[in-house]
Amino acid sequence: MLNQRFGSKGSKTRSRQSSPIEQIRSSSVKIIRAKWPGLNTLIEIESEHFIQSTEQYSVEFRYYLGSKVQSAAQCNEQVKQHLAIKNQSHWTMDVTFGEDQSRKRKNNAPQNFGLIRRMALNLLKTNGDKTKVSINRRMNRGALSDKYRENTLRF
Repeated sequence: MLNQRFGSKGSKTRSRQSSPIEQIRSSSVKIIRAKWPGLNTLIEIESEHFIQSTEQYSVEFRYYLGSKVQSAAQCNEQVKQHLAIKNQSHWTMDVTFGEDQSRKRKNNAPQNFGLIRRMALNLLKTNGDKTKVSINRRMNRGALSDKYRENTLRF
């Protein structure tokens, strides 16, 4: 079963198709079942990207394991939703903390600072402020007000 999605945005054209490689039920996959109990589906997603302005074309294959038996369309939709959440999170981290501009490269510094940034973002989002205020404004308010900072850090 094959499921395809097409889209274009500006000068970029994208297509994504998913297909179940195998509904895992046969006795020949005992090794796979031993390593991943409950595995029922293996999905391959092929993504094609074409950028018209530079005439660049690329193809990418991604593989997903699943415990639910699903159609290709359902798997494609779940992957799309997952990527949308991931991209939104990355965008927020980059705009708020300039994560893409970070020069931390040594040892575990990128992972450690990423964790600290995510913790700070979660604290800022859940600080109990009822007004619709941007994360940047909340950071500035926390820098200027001891009381606001204490409330955000829950002291």
